[in-house]
Formats: sequence, C-alpha cells, structure tokens
Amino acid sequence: MPYPGVEDPQLKGFLELPAAEHQVDVPLAVSGWVFSLGAPVSILELVLDGGEPQEILYGLARADVTAVCPEPAAAQSGFAHKTPLKSSSVNGTYLQVEIFATLENGRRIRCFARRVRLLRSGDAAGSRFLRGAAEKAWIALREGRFVLSPRWWAKALFLHWQETHVAEPIPVGPHAMDRDRLESSYQRWLRSQRESAQAPITPSTASGRTVGFDPPMTIVALIDDSSTVSQLVESVRTQSGQTWALWLVALDDAPRPATRSGNAQDSRIHWVELRDLVRADGTWSPPGQTDYLVLLNPNTLLAPDALRHLTPFVSACAADWIYTDDDRLDADGRRLDPYLKGAFSPELALVDDYATRLAVVRRSAVERAGGIQSACKEAQVYDLFLRVAALGGSVQHVAEVGCHRRHPLAAVLGPHHRSAAQRIMAGRGVAARIGVSRRDSPTEPELSDIAWPSDVIAGEQVTIVIPTRDRSELLTRCVESLRRTVDLGRTRLLIVDDCSEQDATRSYLEALQEDPALRCRVIRPGRRDNGFNYARLMNVAAGEVDTNLILHLNNDIEAISRGWLDRMTGWLAFDDIGVVGAKLLYPDGSIQHAGVIVSTALGAPGHLFARLRGEDMGYQWLPHRVRNVSAVTGACLLTRTSLFREVGGFDEDHLAVQFNDTDYCLRVIAAGKRVVYEPAAVLSHHESVSRGRDTDYREALFFMKKYRAWRDPFASPRLDIASLYGPTPLVAS
Repeated sequence: MPYPGVEDPQLKGFLELPAAEHQVDVPLAVSGWVFSLGAPVSILELVLDGGEPQEILYGLARADVTAVCPEPAAAQSGFAHKTPLKSSSVNGTYLQVEIFATLENGRRIRCFARRVRLLRSGDAAGSRFLRGAAEKAWIALREGRFVLSPRWWAKALFLHWQETHVAEPIPVGPHAMDRDRLESSYQRWLRSQRESAQAPITPSTASGRTVGFDPPMTIVALIDDSSTVSQLVESVRTQSGQTWALWLVALDDAPRPATRSGNAQDSRIHWVELRDLVRADGTWSPPGQTDYLVLLNPNTLLAPDALRHLTPFVSACAADWIYTDDDRLDADGRRLDPYLKGAFSPELALVDDYATRLAVVRRSAVERAGGIQSACKEAQVYDLFLRVAALGGSVQHVAEVGCHRRHPLAAVLGPHHRSAAQRIMAGRGVAARIGVSRRDSPTEPELSDIAWPSDVIAGEQVTIVIPTRDRSELLTRCVESLRRTVDLGRTRLLIVDDCSEQDATRSYLEALQEDPALRCRVIRPGRRDNGFNYARLMNVAAGEVDTNLILHLNNDIEAISRGWLDRMTGWLAFDDIGVVGAKLLYPDGSIQHAGVIVSTALGAPGHLFARLRGEDMGYQWLPHRVRNVSAVTGACLLTRTSLFREVGGFDEDHLAVQFNDTDYCLRVIAAGKRVVYEPAAVLSHHESVSRGRDTDYREALFFMKKYRAWRDPFASPRLDIASLYGPTPLVAS
C-alpha cells in the first residue's frame, strides 16, 4: 500500500502545492516533501501537461517531516519550485501536474500527479472557493485522508478560505496596506500562542543548563512619568522568573510617585534619582551586580514571560546586546500594532530605535562603551546601543514579543536620538546630518532624512552603465532624466549596445557620444551563441570603467528629482558598505522595489512591499526607511568598481538574465560588506518594458540550489514570507 499522497510504495511524501486551483499568469509554485525507502532520490522533475521535464530544487530541510518520519532521509526531503504559467502557453480548463523522481540506481518513478483547475480573470471568488473545497475533499478521500469530524471540516474549510484569499494575485495598480488584515493575523497568532503555550526560541549555543535555569537579572527602567510606575512594577512582578531586582531610575524632570508604600514591601524594588547615579563626567553605570542588565525605556512594559524567553540567551551568554519584538497596548489592554523584527540592521538603527525598547545588555559592554550618557535624556539607552554596536559588540534578535509600548511609534526619532546617530556617523568618518524631511502633503508624517557633506559627494566620480537594445524612446527618456537630476561634472555615461538594429537607435547613440556634457561612450560587446546575456554585458562594461563607483541602470528607468544619486553615493563613504539600491516606483506611483527578500522556500527572490501606494507608510515605515537588506535590484544598483571586480562581477555562466543582481549582493555580504536600501533615492521604473518578463526555470533552479540554506536575516521569522512580497505583511500561522 503506497504512502497516502504518493503513487509508489517505495516512496513517502506529500505534495503541498499547487492547490486544486491556480490563477493563470501567476507563477505556479510547487512544494512538498518526498523520500525513498530504498535507493536515495537523486533528481526530482516537474512535468506540466506532458511537456519537457523541469528539474526541481530538492533536499531542503524539513524538521516537521522528521518529527513524524523516523527515516534518516526525511530530514532533507523538502522540495520547492516556481515556474511561469502564461495564458498564451496553457490551453483548456485544467493543467496536469506530475512530479517524477530519479533514484540513484537509475529508476524513474512518478511520485505525484495532480489535476489543477486553471482560473482566468473574471472567475468569481465564491465559485472558486466552492469548487476548490469540493476538489480538495475528493483528493483527501482518494488519498485516505478524509475525516468525518465536523471540527476537522470547519478547520479545513477555514484554511482553504485563507489559502484562496491569500493566493489571489496582487491586482494591478497601487494598494494601501490592509492594517485590519495584519491585525487579524496577529490576533490569530496570539490565540495560537495561548492555546499551545509555545516554548521560546532558544539559541543554538544554549545547553541543557537553560532548562529550569533562572539567572538573576537586574532590570533598570527609566521613568519620566511617575503615574506609570505601578503598571510597570506589575508587569515585572508577574514574570515567571523571580530572581530579579528592579531599579526605577527617575529622569531629572520626572516627579516622584505619590506613594511607594506598596513597592517598599518588596525588597527587590528600588527607586533612585538619576542625579544620584551620575558621575562628574556626566556618565553613569546601572546599579546592581548581575552580569546582564534588562533596560526598559520610559514607553514600555514587560510582556508576560519576557524574562522566560530571554533566559536561554542570557544563560548562553549569546551576545553583548539582545533585543526583542514588541507590540502596543491600547487603553483597554488589547495588544495590537506588532513590530516583528529581523536581524540587526546597523543602518536602520540610525533612524529607528527598534533595538532599545527592551534590551538585555552585558554589563561589561556598558563599561567598555564608557557608561550611559545622562545628557542624552530620553535617548540614553539608544545612545548606549549605538556605541556598543560601533565598538563591535555582538547584537542578537530574539523573535519573541518582549515588551508592550504604551504609545504609538513616531515616524521620526527625537532630536536627542538624531544627535546620537550623528555622533556615531561622525565616528565612522562622515559628518552626515540626520534631519527631518516633510513629505509632499503637509498632512502626511515626516520622515528621517540623511544629508551628506558636499566634500564626500564631490570627491566621487560615478560611471552610469546602461544596457540597451533598440527602443530608443526608452533610452532617450532615461538619459534626459539624468540630464535634469545628476551632476554631469562627476558622472560619465557608458551605453552598452546589445546589437541594436533600428536606424533611429544607432543615430541617437552617435548623437550621445558627440555631446560633450554627457561624456558618453558606447560599446558593443556583441552576442554569443546563447543569445541575450545581461550579466555578460555588465561584466564587459565593468572592464571599461575607470571611476571609483559604477551605477548599473536599466534603460527603462526614469529619474524624478535631483539629489537621488548623491543620496546613494554617500553610503559608499563607509568601507563596510558594498552596495546601495534605490526606491523604484511603477509609473502609477506604487512601489516596484523597496529591497529584495531572499527565500528559496518561495522559489525565487522577490521585491518587498510591491504595489504599496507610494504615499502609504506601510509596515512600520520600513518602505521609507534606510535599512540593510539581503539584496537590491540591478535596475539601479550602485557599487564600487573594485569590489565588483574582486568578487567576480555577475555570474554570466549560470545567471545570464535573472537573479545575477541578487547573487552579486549575497556574494558581497559573504565578503563582509553590507547592502543598503536608500528610500530617499526615488526613480520610476517601467519594469522590463524593453525585454518583457520571460523566466528561465534553469536559472531559478541554479539560484535556489546555491542558496538553499539561506534564510533572509532581515525578515522576521514570525511573518509570512510570501506576504512580504506585497503591500500587507501577515503574521505566520
């Protein structure tokens, strides 16, 4: 008897995607797990409607499968794939999906077969839901998974509704972030946490010592409003760990509490005036004797079980600075507005105090940084964090909600925070100014704005490399926008002509070379037998560049306003930054690119917050905040010419057209540099107008195999990765 869902008794596995229905013109995602009880699987292939086989990425880790299947092969039994599905290439109402495994002994077995109903624009959502539910029920019955329990049916129908709702493609045109939908997903997650009593995430370095271990902790809470003390104390007293001491440090202008008699009965709670701790040089050290300190800023309360979640990391001495996720408590005590974070982003920290609302810091790191600066007022913990990180202190994120905010987050940091960030940047060798920039409408929030010193910008020459083929109207629009928006005195233009045939294009290229203001050159590398190879064109161009910086720019890009190139150039004054990308908008004003998220679980990298309205603040203002990302698009990518050559440029052998920019960024990160997304550099992108949007599954497969173990560090593990590709992030179930 074969394993349910698998056709051959030698195999165990399950086909998770595609679903029973799929939207035409949306890439088809295929995923699941399978392994052999005999000879191991060597190759997995996808066949659509009896066509040519496409190799699937196989061997992904599946801890969930290991939990129910004791066989050793179960651990690396996952597979994932994504392939284009265009209306011009599929006929009929159904698509036959088959997956074949080739074993190491040469035997080829059909693992799965699924008939997928194709949906085209105009299909009613209600009928799709009903048809899909009926087909899934039939598949479950056929595979021996059919259950008569009403509770099972209710859950299955709800999950199917979620699947059909989430799977709908993002409609064309700009969209606002659906905050109600985000909040609903967060409330579902909170309910699941309460029901399952999920254990905290533990660091890989933690030992058995963490089980039942209750390390002593000194909690230092800065107080600027005595009316909040009782609520803060209660949030500490209800923690599961009880070996703590709480120091309430009143800032200079904070009034004393009206009464502290209740607190006086607990010897673990202490009240102290900040002025009594400050030394002659204006610095102070947190009271207490423990190795680790828990620092709370004036706007936060400890979340339930926060200390329990932090204990494994403290006992393992995991880092010098540990920060957590947070959410907000409304007036009724309801939790909402989650800020679920990723790994430490040094550049985001310059405009966002995300790592200081609840922080666990090693006492020795505080002393090494010179103590806490009392002159920083409400930004004292933030200033300390920046100095600890600047000295090379290790920073770690714990993906648990460790604290509750009492007030909504501000779009920009206060003046003391901005001054602290400016001092850190000056310490890195660049005296940049961090200010506030008002957006187009006076009713919209202000955002942080980083202005670079003129000497930093003026000293850098940039070669702008633009590949093109015919379509002279695109190139003309691109070049004319450069005339209007960049300093031609410090830029050069290098056009890479990919075998243009139109007379109008050839004439225009000649005219560009004769224009002395542009300092333009045209090169013609020619094509090889394998046709269009974007990576090769850019590699050839890099060999012709003699400036420190090189900007890769698509010919379908249009610059909007002056200053965008300066905003990008400034970041490369820091040696530890290797690549800078811009914010790109569709012609309708919605976001086309705000950084790239890399996840092989979804089959390919994708653009963050795609189709979000340009004026919408989005998730925690991240579309409009400078930050580190795993990659940026090559449509507008600034890097050092020397670095591009050192890491080998683009991979023209395996990634001729797709993912070469993402691969380059990941290799830059592997070389010890960071990638920065600069939202103040805004351009319009008529995406792939000149070439279309063809996808080569072989390049996607190569990329996924190369980065199969990559988990995007800047994406919260609590968020649904797929939802980050669109306007509305959702909390993962």
